[in-house]
Amino acid sequence: MLKLTLSPLTLEKDGAAARKALEALVEEAPLLRVYSYPSLDALIASGLLFLIASKLGARAALKVSPEPPKVIEADSVLVGYRELNYKAEEVKRKALALFSGELKAIPVHGTTYVDGEGSHAAMVALIAWEELDSELLLMALAGSYASRYVSEMGRFSGLDLLLLEKLKANPNLSLSMKTVLKTYKPHERDVCTAMTLTLDPYYPGITGRGDCSVLAAYGVGSMLKGEMRNVKREELEALAGAVLDYVKDSFKVELRPEAIVGGVVVSENKSLAISDPREASHALLYAAEALRDLSRVAAAMADVQGEYSLAEARLEAYGRRLAELVGAGVTRLRGNYKAKVYEVQISKGDSPTLLWRALRTMGLVEQDSVLAFKGEDGLYASPLQVEEALGYGGARRVGEWREGLVWLGRAA
Repeated sequence: MLKLTLSPLTLEKDGAAARKALEALVEEAPLLRVYSYPSLDALIASGLLFLIASKLGARAALKVSPEPPKVIEADSVLVGYRELNYKAEEVKRKALALFSGELKAIPVHGTTYVDGEGSHAAMVALIAWEELDSELLLMALAGSYASRYVSEMGRFSGLDLLLLEKLKANPNLSLSMKTVLKTYKPHERDVCTAMTLTLDPYYPGITGRGDCSVLAAYGVGSMLKGEMRNVKREELEALAGAVLDYVKDSFKVELRPEAIVGGVVVSENKSLAISDPREASHALLYAAEALRDLSRVAAAMADVQGEYSLAEARLEAYGRRLAELVGAGVTRLRGNYKAKVYEVQISKGDSPTLLWRALRTMGLVEQDSVLAFKGEDGLYASPLQVEEALGYGGARRVGEWREGLVWLGRAA
């Protein structure tokens, strides 16, 4: 049994010990079971582990659940679980557990527990650096963006900052940080195009019909066709001011500048399928929610040229549909729910989390709210949206886990 805490000071020693534990599992397990908590960061980290195991020649199986297995009956990796109060007789095979933050559980014989102030994805990348190609290293940064270790302004901290610094030293990635309007691929597009395709934040109608004529009325017309990467500081302030004024005038919502401006890490290597890790985190989220299958995160990571690229393209085309959903509004449900629940009319192909982010930004729902949609036998919610809104344990607190969704109860 072993308890390891990763930090910049302990990474060389404890990271090596964690890697050794992972290698032992991969080498000895006829089938390595990877259990993931249903948060986007944990799913990305689990996808990395699944692919690492496959690369090293092991068979692996991924299961997503809000609770870890009650008994460890197969060699396993547990990602994102805080409650690991196993008794010795409940651990029949070796297990490695990773947790972002402080894991207070005490390991028993046959287990290695690893925690640290950083995202799960950063922990995996720092432990198994040599096994990840360039695009998977960028996927690890997507995990950073899905965690609390990247601030609203785009500042990295903890192990994620250490990961970013290591990646900046990799010449194949050609990474840089751009302080811009928080748009997708700001280093490749003009201002208007970048804003038209942006979903986070997303304000319906902000770019008119894609020609940005709405914003031009706010005195920034001359900047809209310029390259986003070349926008100067005073121009950025003017663009941000135009967006803030537009949102205030149109939706009566007061936004903070950091909601729309911040640092965005991008790769200048045009041969890579991923150039914007922040967008990648949204594309992986969309892939999982649109198909209502959390395992699609790992599937997209395994097929960067195919499934991931398709998810990214669909994400960038999702703006019009999202605007329709925001315009349709929400209905606050009354009843014996364990959270503030709003019903929305969505179907497969939609992303509850992206919709919730837009509604929250517009002041139409609260931070601690859950979006419900109808299924065959009641109301359901996306676990990714629930966890982002309510924090760790949210999915278990508000409903029942059913086939990768949170069942909230019968519809009224």
